[in-house]
Amino acid sequence: MSKRTQPDTLRRERHPAAGAGHRPGAPARATARLIADHVHPGVQALAEALERHLRTDVPANLYASWHPTEAFGIHWDDHDTVIVQLEGAKRWNLCGATGPDPLRLDVEAPEKPEGPSLAEVALQAGDMLYVPRGWWHAVAATQGRPLHLTCGLPPATGHHLLVWLAGQLLHFPTLRANAVSEFAASLDACDPGRPAPSLPPAHR
Repeated sequence: MSKRTQPDTLRRERHPAAGAGHRPGAPARATARLIADHVHPGVQALAEALERHLRTDVPANLYASWHPTEAFGIHWDDHDTVIVQLEGAKRWNLCGATGPDPLRLDVEAPEKPEGPSLAEVALQAGDMLYVPRGWWHAVAATQGRPLHLTCGLPPATGHHLLVWLAGQLLHFPTLRANAVSEFAASLDACDPGRPAPSLPPAHR
């Protein structure tokens, strides 16, 4: 289980309304986020219980809204999320995924969805919602000053496994040494990260 953030290092973030600048007399902020899994004992207990059951780190964020603007616009997350509505009400427009298993640092960004949403879900206090990784969604306050808790469920992918294995290989002196000359000579000078073809173009 990972070490948890201490209270004096917690971040509080506020996000402007999406697609609009500040206007005199209009709310300058629509949503605020608090990383809460070390602030409230109940939230910490929930995050730790999910970690034990699902075998993954579970960050927990609180989101407060006081304006019906979709503060983040339509977006997707690179992990599954479990939403718990604590106060007020929010509308969730769910559009599904437009690419398989997207990652935040990926080779290609997924396209924005076209057409109507798959579902529109109204969350009231006490409701829960599961949003799969990669699903596009937009959220807006609909009643009161809503407060909801988001528990992130980061995936364990094959990429993570390879990164872990690469770290373990650093224990071997041979693999810490400079690359052998044959490998260094095979690298394309225009693209250092890609091995050059072993055959000239005429023979491929």
